[in-house]
Amino acid sequence: MKKGQSLWNYYHGENAWPIVHAFNSNNTDSIELSDAPILKQKLREVAEVEHNNHLRGGIVNIVGQSEISWLIAMRKLGYRYVCMWFDGCWSATDEVNLKLLDEINRINDEFGIDKWMVAGNILQTKDERFSHFDRNIILINLETWYADGVQDPADVLYEQDVADRYSRQGTRHEDSSDNWNTRKDGIVEDYEDSLFGIGKMGNSRLMNKKATWKPWVTHEQFDEQYHHKICNPLLTWSLRQELLVPGLSTEFMDCLVTLKPWVGAIEFEKAIQGLPFDSDKISYQANRMITNMFAPDSPIYFVNTESSQPDIAEQIEGTIFDQYIGATAGFKLFYYAYKYGFTTDTKFVLYDFDPLSCKFKRDMLEQWDGMNYPEFVDAWLEQHPDANGNLRDLTVERWPTVIDQFDGYSNWQEVWHKIQQSDWEVIECDLIYGHDKLFAAVENKRTLMWTSNIYSYIIPKMLSKPFAMELSFISLITKLTSLHDDCWFSGTDINDNDLTCPSTAIISTTNNETLTFEQ
Repeated sequence: MKKGQSLWNYYHGENAWPIVHAFNSNNTDSIELSDAPILKQKLREVAEVEHNNHLRGGIVNIVGQSEISWLIAMRKLGYRYVCMWFDGCWSATDEVNLKLLDEINRINDEFGIDKWMVAGNILQTKDERFSHFDRNIILINLETWYADGVQDPADVLYEQDVADRYSRQGTRHEDSSDNWNTRKDGIVEDYEDSLFGIGKMGNSRLMNKKATWKPWVTHEQFDEQYHHKICNPLLTWSLRQELLVPGLSTEFMDCLVTLKPWVGAIEFEKAIQGLPFDSDKISYQANRMITNMFAPDSPIYFVNTESSQPDIAEQIEGTIFDQYIGATAGFKLFYYAYKYGFTTDTKFVLYDFDPLSCKFKRDMLEQWDGMNYPEFVDAWLEQHPDANGNLRDLTVERWPTVIDQFDGYSNWQEVWHKIQQSDWEVIECDLIYGHDKLFAAVENKRTLMWTSNIYSYIIPKMLSKPFAMELSFISLITKLTSLHDDCWFSGTDINDNDLTCPSTAIISTTNNETLTFEQ
């Protein structure tokens, strides 16, 4: 740490939101990732996008080893809880904020708001000597922490003095061997159960008919194996103070991505680079991600999974673009054309990396009469059994909404037949790495380009080489700007900023938050 360098940085969030989110970028919990720098960087890039996109409340970035000044500052700012995030963990749902608040309320209701200091997904070692925190997400109750002596959550020098026995609340899976993560190489990982708590022997709050007694780990064993892990000292301090240590519910954990990247980190790094790797040495969660990343086919987006009816930039409504470029997914590009205006002379250029998605869009533009879309989709899937029709049910659900956004069947029919009569083309290309092919087919006209969330999607971020996403985005915006002096861009940039603005306004790949023109 250089003289004058801040130990932590705080980014202001909602004053009324009781939770502040903390990220420690350089602690001993990441030591397993030190030999996998590419993996570590990728995980943090993805997490940053996901956190910025979803989380409410303030953000604290801790530099170096954790210390208590930032915790004291957060309490003085009025925050009541800290949510600490670890590498390889981020939100899997837009509901994470309310789910997190519900989880805190559950803990307070079940155990008492002043009876716990720290909570997390608790692991049990195979020899049952010690319960400790998994490194995905940990909650700190700031009021209790402050009242009980402002202990450092990462103080490796803390001299342990806890009860030699503790009680562990049993759960529905306690005796199931399925909860031991045994890999094919014979290595047994920790026992994991999302909902159990621990407390000092004799603490009646955790006692029930399923409660079991466990001997505490020796001081030497603890110091060697677990004490350096951040927040485990708060676990031991809680037991010393006769506080409870609640676990986290399965319902809450299900709304998180938890990759456990420290398990076989080097093999995981090979995997994200498309290199041969040993799948038995990485976590189950990481294997699932790798499988999804390299899936042989993609579902056809018959309708948009994001909103098909986005907010419209009012200042250009009805101004008529001469060219619309966009992904084949759903009806969103056509909705833009409907709102901003088009004629039969307007050119439509649609693209997708998936050949069958392109095939569907061509057939749709050539053959479909604009009526009973689910019926057309079913007939097409029957003729193309190799196509991925996993989103077919969503088509039935959202088709009425599509009609509504075009102001009824009659109006939609007019719009659709007008689109079919226009100059349209469907191009198979990878937007990130092959948009030269796309721009070779477009014309120098006033253009609106829609890219959806392609540049902020997790999978290309994980697979991309250094600066590949940045360079691609710069190239795309440069090419779009060269088509006409009044071209517009709609979609996300590489940091998941949702933009609707003139292409000439985008001057950076890192900070475009203020550029949206949507109302």
